Amino acid sequence: MYDIEISGNGNCNPYTIPPSNSSSPRAYKEGGRIFTISPNPATDKIVLRADSDLDVGDKYRMSIYNVLGNKIQEYNIDQSSIAIDVNEFDSGVYLYQISVNTELLQSDKFIKID
Repeated sequence: MYDIEISGNGNCNPYTIPPSNSSSPRAYKEGGRIFTISPNPATDKIVLRADSDLDVGDKYRMSIYNVLGNKIQEYNIDQSSIAIDVNEFDSGVYLYQISVNTELLQSDKFIKID
């Protein structure tokens, strides 16, 4: 859980926001992630790997966002390992989400360096 305070008109109100993957029991498999990204930080490419074969018939998708929340790229994942070119990305922190069909499966971040 994440605790944040949102202020407006001089008042501070505490809110608790659960991590984005806490509502999905499929996001963790025996305490570990279903997908991993390496290297992190990255310079020219990242490799997304599933820790097991993907379920046939399911549609896996990866979306990459900058820290402002703007979607930078979206990829269909049809293999248990794919390389993604990040050479043209600016240096910084990027967030990614992986979904299967319409369910959020996992979210995390990676760092792009020059």
